[in-house]
Amino acid sequence: MQKETKTGGFTLVEIIVVIALTSIIMVMIFQALNRVKTTEAKFERQRDDEKDIYLLFMRLTNLFKNTSSFEVFNNREYSVYFRGAHKGMVFLSRVPLISPYGGVYFVEIRFEKKVILYREKPFRGKGEGDFISFDELAGETFYPLLENVENIQFQYYLWDKGVGDFVWKKEVNAFEKDPLPLKVWFHLVYEGKVYNLLFPKVIKDKNEQIPAELFR
Repeated sequence: MQKETKTGGFTLVEIIVVIALTSIIMVMIFQALNRVKTTEAKFERQRDDEKDIYLLFMRLTNLFKNTSSFEVFNNREYSVYFRGAHKGMVFLSRVPLISPYGGVYFVEIRFEKKVILYREKPFRGKGEGDFISFDELAGETFYPLLENVENIQFQYYLWDKGVGDFVWKKEVNAFEKDPLPLKVWFHLVYEGKVYNLLFPKVIKDKNEQIPAELFR
């Protein structure tokens, strides 16, 4: 009596099972790769956001550490040039962001329509009169420092005569005899993340007179 022998081929059921398992494995691999790709893209966006904030911080640090606390006599009174609000500020700096270094510049930082804006102008140009105010910046071009900012607030650390101590304030105006701030704090929300930027010793404690060479 002859014995039955198996052939070396696969049955249809075995082939279908292999195809189904292969398909499931391929789907799982594709989903895993897609998750990795999505995670990498998220981290890349976060790195780009961090670079944007770092660049903003370095630019502002350069402005603030070269801030001038000069006073100018204008035949009426001495005027110290610093004005700050919770959405912007104007002050003097020796290191502008756009113009070549040299002299002192009015600079303004303003938050408007989800953009941190910046503009500048020489503090005293040749042939200008003795009285110079923050209005000198009117008409100057604004440049974006950072876009897509969801919110921002500025605060200023200065001496408050009323309480006899240093406090944080949302507004300061040296024209109204407010002391000059020693620190400026930026609280901003960018791409859904909160950043707190602190710039210490923004203005020197002691005011200085404008050097004669700046009037030439």
